[in-house]
Amino acid sequence: MIIKNLKYGISRFIEDAMGKGDYWHVRLKPIEDMSKSTNIYFLDMTLKSYYPGEMEDGIPVFYYNGNVKVLFYTTVINYGLGLLNRYQSDNSMKDEIINIANWLIETQQEDGAWRYDFIADSHPLSNGKASGMTQGLAISFLLRCIHCGLLEKSSVFANVQNAVKFMLSDSIVSEHDGNKLIEEYYVPSTSVLNGSIFGLFGLYDYCVEINDLKLFDEYVESLVNLLPKYNLGWWSYYDLSGSINSRFYHQLHIDMMDVLGRLTGRPIFKKYADSWRVGLNFSLIFILMKSMQKLWNIKKIDRNEANKE
Repeated sequence: MIIKNLKYGISRFIEDAMGKGDYWHVRLKPIEDMSKSTNIYFLDMTLKSYYPGEMEDGIPVFYYNGNVKVLFYTTVINYGLGLLNRYQSDNSMKDEIINIANWLIETQQEDGAWRYDFIADSHPLSNGKASGMTQGLAISFLLRCIHCGLLEKSSVFANVQNAVKFMLSDSIVSEHDGNKLIEEYYVPSTSVLNGSIFGLFGLYDYCVEINDLKLFDEYVESLVNLLPKYNLGWWSYYDLSGSINSRFYHQLHIDMMDVLGRLTGRPIFKKYADSWRVGLNFSLIFILMKSMQKLWNIKKIDRNEANKE
């Protein structure tokens, strides 16, 4: 068991150190001109429009663990946001984008949620759960479809409003010392940072649409108050449970801080972005720390399982 765990730890270190470089781990750089974000997403999703897997009626199909077929909402929306980027210079994407938008509208439930209906014991979104990240991305996508003239606002804005209402409900939002966070998946002690910010981006888009940033500002203030808990010096934690970030997600955190700084004008986000950017020069150290943490967690699981026997 020790040798097996050690091999796992070494393999994860090498994997993180070299970078995965696949479809799921492309860097989502902030767009240069935020004035264009009414039509395209804050992060450049273009590469997400080249889905390498199976398609079903124009919708990307994902196989969880290689055998559980899932129409994974986040994957579908990222694909759609990527198509919107390409649509700005190539209108042949129009029908594909509208198809995704219509699919989202059809699959949204009455309370405004998109729930994952695949069955799996190990995935936090399986068995009918919803995600604040999914809600936020869907809001951002549908509003941009409206802005690009692909959807009529009068016919879909109610869907957007319902999506926002559910995203800000107790089913999605957790509180930490009075600070509210939109949860990627509802495990309040975890609170994944990137998922929360994707939800926050959706809230920003909605608040701009109704010309009232009050709600967005409230959630931004909560995030600012909680950011120290995600800070590991020049590196970042993935969530509030203390999981050390991979290089990919650390870079995503930097890029998200950059976007938030530009959207809000608050220097605190640039401060974190600059500090965490320094950490990229020492990424091997932090990746090693992450690998050791994973190895330690496996040992704890093994001990717990042994105690049950």
